Amino acid sequence: MNHRILWVEDEATGDLADYVGPLLLAGYTVDIAESATEAISKLQEQTYDVVIFDLVINAGDAPEWMALDQENTERFKELNLGFQLLQSLFAPENARICVSLPPGRIAVSRTAVFTVVADPEVHRALEQMGIATIRVKALSSLTVLKQIVEELIPQ
Repeated sequence: MNHRILWVEDEATGDLADYVGPLLLAGYTVDIAESATEAISKLQEQTYDVVIFDLVINAGDAPEWMALDQENTERFKELNLGFQLLQSLFAPENARICVSLPPGRIAVSRTAVFTVVADPEVHRALEQMGIATIRVKALSSLTVLKQIVEELIPQ
């Protein structure tokens, strides 16, 4: 199998580590990015079969992401950096930060969102970007990441 998965999640090595277990047991290779900066770096270095994003992530150490994180806006979706990162990747015309990746590094058809954000407006905006797989953490079992990967990579 040896499919490579990137999980962009700032709490993946802490409270949410149990979600990775079923993927590892199934033979997947899982990389974790704990910030927007780290996610971009990993995507520049490696091609992934599936990328799973949280919407509420840290900026990391890139000045442009740190500045965006400090801004105040009225709408929640504009505050969370995971949403901004997805917009930079899949809707650059609406993005506030430009992200440049080598061609073919990420496909919207193999991108999912796994987040605490249950706002229907945010989910519609993600769907407009082409992201069809969206799961809410509070409603999910520990096997949810494995289920997402199996949906996006037909066995």
